[in-house]
Amino acid sequence: ITGENSGPVVPFYQRVTDALSGRGLQREAGETHHEFLSRAIASCNESLNGQAGKSPETSTPEQLLAPIDSAFHAVRYGAASLAPQDLQRLEGNVQRFEQFLANLPQAHSNPPDSNQKL
Repeated sequence: ITGENSGPVVPFYQRVTDALSGRGLQREAGETHHEFLSRAIASCNESLNGQAGKSPETSTPEQLLAPIDSAFHAVRYGAASLAPQDLQRLEGNVQRFEQFLANLPQAHSNPPDSNQKL
């Protein structure tokens, strides 16, 4: 599969970007994938006001997205193939991140803007 900006589409990363886009956060022109996820993490943390990871069963945005970021770069730029157990672990992270976003307080009712906070 080839993406709009050249290079293969990485499904687990695409699901994360789709979920973030649904919350009004999109990758800026000239922003790397890593920079985008770093901005998303910061935005999530701001929305939580420091409440992430307060209980053992709650993962922080960093804990969920860091493995996705690393695997994305390995697959997209390193042409790596992931073992089934790695894909399963990433799928779990994506699902937990989607749930995490669903549980965040809703953003302002203004139209989505690429700089809008989650």
